[in-house]
Amino acid sequence: MMKINSFIKYAACAVAFVASVSACSDEDDNVLLCSDHLMEFSYSPESKEYTICASGDWTISTNASWIHFDKTSGVGDGSTREKITVTVDHNISGERTDSFTVNGGGYNLVTKIVQEAGHATVLGTPSLSVTLQAGKNATGTKIVVPYSYGYKGQKITITPTLSGDGANGLQAEPVTTTLTNETGIITIPINGTPEGSGDLSVSLKADDTSIDATSATFSVVGAIILEQHFDLMIWGGNFITGEKGILFSGWHTDASGKRDGTADSQTTCNPTSEAGDLLGPTCPWNDTFVKSRGIWGWSGEEVHERPGFVKMGKTSVPGVLTTPALGSKVPANGKIHLSFRAAKYPQELELGVIIDIKVEGPGVVQNSTYTLKGKVGMTKNKETSEWENISTLITGATAGTKITITCHNDVPGKKNSKGQIYGCRYALDDIVVTQ
Repeated sequence: MMKINSFIKYAACAVAFVASVSACSDEDDNVLLCSDHLMEFSYSPESKEYTICASGDWTISTNASWIHFDKTSGVGDGSTREKITVTVDHNISGERTDSFTVNGGGYNLVTKIVQEAGHATVLGTPSLSVTLQAGKNATGTKIVVPYSYGYKGQKITITPTLSGDGANGLQAEPVTTTLTNETGIITIPINGTPEGSGDLSVSLKADDTSIDATSATFSVVGAIILEQHFDLMIWGGNFITGEKGILFSGWHTDASGKRDGTADSQTTCNPTSEAGDLLGPTCPWNDTFVKSRGIWGWSGEEVHERPGFVKMGKTSVPGVLTTPALGSKVPANGKIHLSFRAAKYPQELELGVIIDIKVEGPGVVQNSTYTLKGKVGMTKNKETSEWENISTLITGATAGTKITITCHNDVPGKKNSKGQIYGCRYALDDIVVTQ
């Protein structure tokens, strides 16, 4: 008689027939054995092997529409273990439980299915890889779409719709992509040449109806006066996506005691880690390093390098960043447009962080404040932030005008758990000043 200990994983699976059979062999008249009485799955679509040993006809049935089988019936010889593939759909809600029943050999065996809680895939607010200019070919420009709650192997088709005065002359085709991670970005190329300046509204819709559409509005601009995309920033953690970054230990310094950007070794750092203020009075970096980061001529305080953007402020001090003088590209009528992206620091969600836009020298800011909404997602129980697009008109500007971006919070004097007074921390990127 064949031993069955290695085949029957759970004693409960054998209870229904143990009085009649004790092995899967062709000597038994009525046999029904199964490999599991409980199967557990992650929230993503997943398949697992299940085995059946039956004498004669057998069938599988379930009332759950989210549980599937590669075959639901067969004819057993009472000895051979037949392999069945059990597959569950993507779960976008709370934990769910159901079961399926195997009938055969005069027995009914029930296997319980448990799938962990999930969430529908989320498309974040899109951004543009570069600022579009009227009359300038857009080839190479991409719509950048962050996503969360995806899963490896998930196939998504996103259809873009462009509208507004700035959309004339531009095209964007649907893109199909297969995700490789739970979070990441999807890019959609834009082609053509914008015929004029104005608003460009981008709406994105996925083929999966469980995924909500997303949209954003950008400006197709005239001539660019000044732009800063912080593309030369590479150090520090990324609290926008919740990803770890790189830092160094054992910094080298020059004769004046300032760091020159070299160090003894590279280390991995947490999403909240940073290397030090780039512009303030206590800046640890020398002039050569600051120039290498593309912000020479800018001024400010508590401006910290992060991969592809800067984090502004620390717990008790607001971050301040001021552009160089705008120069001769300012039009004679003094009317200019400012746009940038900002995102709330996840650890200060309870604060109302208000972005302040000011000018040094001539000029009046039309909309000088913007309250960050604090759009925040969750990735593996970690809070991640989301970019928000900000723009305003400045009138009366001249070549000597400078623009300052800073912040304050709506609860002056509020303290954190360490007794420190909150400043206002936020991320800043893609500063563009145009005619």
